[in-house]
Amino acid sequence: MKILFVEPRYHTNQIGWINCLKQNNHEVIMHVVNKGKIEDYSNLKPEYIKPCTLSNLIMTYIGEGGTNKFRSFPNPLKYYIKIKNENPDLIIIRDINRYISIVAIFISRLLNKKIFIYSQTTINKKYSFLRLKFTNFLMKLLNSAWISPVRGNEDQYTKKPKHMYYLPFVVDIEMSNK
Repeated sequence: MKILFVEPRYHTNQIGWINCLKQNNHEVIMHVVNKGKIEDYSNLKPEYIKPCTLSNLIMTYIGEGGTNKFRSFPNPLKYYIKIKNENPDLIIIRDINRYISIVAIFISRLLNKKIFIYSQTTINKKYSFLRLKFTNFLMKLLNSAWISPVRGNEDQYTKKPKHMYYLPFVVDIEMSNK
């Protein structure tokens, strides 16, 4: 399976996921809008996706929107062609409200690609009636699942959106005899 990650950057807490997917013979591609200084690119070199002119104007006059260039997004037509040519089987999109994520979701739907939304939101928490209904509607509209490595309190909060799943980070732990 060919899997495309659309991320703000290749964070070190994803190394385990990427290594596990690759060890199980999946092809992994990653598009990022920012590169950090501490990232390990030994097993995956993410591709930097250049912001388009409109994105640069927005970031210049309004600001980047916080960490990891929240408002950065590519030219939608060029990005559509890029994703179409790469032809992933699954697209995992980080943080549904980032500008590049919105573009990637729209393109994914146009290309009829299966998508997962990935965020670090707490799954088992108190949801208002409207938020629960809206999240369920959004997942149905996108024909998607939502994954997060933050479980929350399953005993206290039993109602959660449909198709929202806990997926822990994969971490190799080396223990010494001490």
